[in-house]
Amino acid sequence: MSLQIELSQDLSALNDEIGGVTRHSNDHFAKFRSQIQGQHHAVHRRLTDLALMIERLAKKLDA
Repeated sequence: MSLQIELSQDLSALNDEIGGVTRHSNDHFAKFRSQIQGQHHAVHRRLTDLALMIERLAKKLDA
């Protein structure tokens, strides 16, 4: 087998490996991003609830 054919096959195999790693990384980061967004929304809801509670308490103090 010629060196050019071997190099071509090696590069093709390397390309496949890089594609697999890229897909795996993209899947991993998509899951991570989704988890972070869910946590962000939960924190935002809690902060909104806390702000409303503070407003109610402040109104009671003013009354």
